[in-house]
Amino acid sequence: MVIGSGLTSADVIASLDAKGFAGKITCLSRRGLRSRGHAFGFAPTAARFAEQPETTALGLLRRIRRAVRADADAGLPWQAVLDRVRIDGPAIWAALPLAERQKLVRKLRIWWDVHRFRIAPQIEAVLDRRIAEGSLTMLAARLDHAEARANNIHIGWRTRRREGGKPHHDSANFDAVIVTTGPAHGGILGASPVLRDLADAGLVRCDALKLGLDVANVAQAVGLGGKPSAGLYVAGPLARGHIGELMGIPEVTAHAEATAAMVLAAIGQKRDGRTGALDRQLDCSA
Repeated sequence: MVIGSGLTSADVIASLDAKGFAGKITCLSRRGLRSRGHAFGFAPTAARFAEQPETTALGLLRRIRRAVRADADAGLPWQAVLDRVRIDGPAIWAALPLAERQKLVRKLRIWWDVHRFRIAPQIEAVLDRRIAEGSLTMLAARLDHAEARANNIHIGWRTRRREGGKPHHDSANFDAVIVTTGPAHGGILGASPVLRDLADAGLVRCDALKLGLDVANVAQAVGLGGKPSAGLYVAGPLARGHIGELMGIPEVTAHAEATAAMVLAAIGQKRDGRTGALDRQLDCSA
């Protein structure tokens, strides 16, 4: 069993296949959605989302759908629009009030993830082949229980409620279970002793969306009192509650550069302050 159906799950399944694993694989996730594939050689979309950005999650969704339909009429794949959404991500996120951000994370995040984090064609071909031959099953279900037994692992799950029906409970035995659900950023304060100590000291706190740490002014950590913690910065994915899209290499790189610039500026201010203080001391001595 593979728990999770995102990029890591696809890589694990492809790796098992490459090593000659011929047994059956069951992939379980809450919605049973696979990461979508790439498209190549298409022109950029004319859509722009940073210009007069939407202020509601529903408005943003409708705007993206209109752009995808317009691109389809022009012979472009949906990937063109999603690539533009990614580029315009900071402006899109900044325009959304907290309540709309919460709505987007709760209702649309899963759809963004499977379209944004795409799998390579070679890996997609492995998944398609194994599904067709019956050696890979994608389950939309929630994990109920897991029990390690002498010779296997017993897993129970509850399938999603069908319209007008009830959830279905099922279970099976597996030789191995691989968890590919990714980092639990919402529980990072409990998982990291360093961050837990910083939180206990009042220097950091979780963001309101439970995506990572609360951040202000691009990268400055926010403490329990809601005030930025001087000299403490958050670079990378843990700041995505403030920035928005912050998981890919280009976004992480840009955020690291912005954070480094802030640190350099802060160091420069301290150095200038010390120089000024020394000048005043020399003036007094004279």
